[in-house]
Amino acid sequence: FADFLWRSSLQGEAIKTLQLAQQAKERLWGPAHPDSIAITSKLCTFLEEAESYDEALSLAQKCSQMSVSTLGLGHRLSLVTLHQVVVLLGKLERHQEVPPSLLRCFQAGQAALGTTNPQTLQALEKIAESLRAAQKFPEAELLCRSVLTSKEQIYGYPHEETVKSSSRLAALLQTMGQLVEACQLHEKVANASEGLLGVAHPDTLLAMDLAGTALRQCSRLTEAE
Repeated sequence: FADFLWRSSLQGEAIKTLQLAQQAKERLWGPAHPDSIAITSKLCTFLEEAESYDEALSLAQKCSQMSVSTLGLGHRLSLVTLHQVVVLLGKLERHQEVPPSLLRCFQAGQAALGTTNPQTLQALEKIAESLRAAQKFPEAELLCRSVLTSKEQIYGYPHEETVKSSSRLAALLQTMGQLVEACQLHEKVANASEGLLGVAHPDTLLAMDLAGTALRQCSRLTEAE
């Protein structure tokens, strides 16, 4: 019902409804139950979209701590709630306050990759984005590579999922100055996108543009050497 209210542009009523549902679940199962953590995470999302960032951050931090302590760092909800904390810190321009558990979560996430669960992989990609935003580039790179390897095992290559993950890795490598590999990967993504979507598709055109930019950067580097 809260989702219906939200889609009807009744944000205040949607948040109140979800808060009541959250309180009811916590009374029934306790705040550490996965369903309680999940609905609290959803409430954080509603508050974030309503631009109540401070309230959302306070709730997300408590939710994240509860999830990590009861479900473990490698659990999907722990990954999701940690990502929410990082996103909200960014929106409040508090980029340096990255939670210490994020790097531990990265290490635990490595073990979680063995499950090849698509939802887990999606959450781990969000953690990689958070690591990148926090300028933890080596950790972000390792996580991106591991997620890509797992997705290739699930979907094969080329596939929409593996192509997207390849594009994220290419962009990260470009940021890190690893231009030769970034250029090769961008070109691979462009070719795969053309085969999957056609040459005129917006995603293909974007991939071609990114490949061209990377190639120009790589050429300038070669000339400088």
